[in-house]
Amino acid sequence: MTAPGRIPAVTLIRPVAAGILLALLSCAGDTVDLGLGPGRDVARILRAVTSSGLLWGLGALLLAVTAGTRRRAVTQAVMLPVTATVTYFLMIVLVTGRWSGDVAGTAAVWLAVSVAAGFALGILGNTVRHDTGRRAAVAAGIACGLLACPAVHALLIEPPAELMGLVVRGADEFYRSFHPAAAIGLVVPVLVLVWLATRYHLGSHRRELLLSAGLTAVGGAVLWLLADVVRWIA
Repeated sequence: MTAPGRIPAVTLIRPVAAGILLALLSCAGDTVDLGLGPGRDVARILRAVTSSGLLWGLGALLLAVTAGTRRRAVTQAVMLPVTATVTYFLMIVLVTGRWSGDVAGTAAVWLAVSVAAGFALGILGNTVRHDTGRRAAVAAGIACGLLACPAVHALLIEPPAELMGLVVRGADEFYRSFHPAAAIGLVVPVLVLVWLATRYHLGSHRRELLLSAGLTAVGGAVLWLLADVVRWIA
């Protein structure tokens, strides 16, 4: 039995084990060879799936949705990305054999992001599970919008070159060069949104689902872009 106020061991084991596994997958994805051979497309997809924060956020959200209480949901959703971040940077240190100020600063930033994102996804996942109607629909939309932010941010940065290529080379070559790996960051959150809407009977609130997801994804990506601009200026 678990003493009142204490968190069961399984609540801690699941996110820690998942975080370690996801960090190892990310390290493996970083080492994938993106050469010009026939396996280049597969390699790009593998890197897009494993070496990104999408899986970490998705794992945190799934743990939160399946947790029984809000406290457990937040605890697990924070512990997974924090464990993944610590493990990932420990692997970098072990592989490279060095610890620099740049690595420490990057690790600190990612730890802060992990705590903030995990906390938010924990609250949102628990709201989807236990609330109903518009409140649950908005929570599901915001959660999936957060998962899509990195992909939307990338699209905001790349369109000028892509559009120029469309004008110069023609539509056929442009669309052939648009690799499926570039869309993974958008497709996965959409699939998660559909699953949440189906699993928790939120289909009657499609407008809330779509608006909250779209506004969160675009708004978060714009804020991210502004942060990039500030960093470049500084």
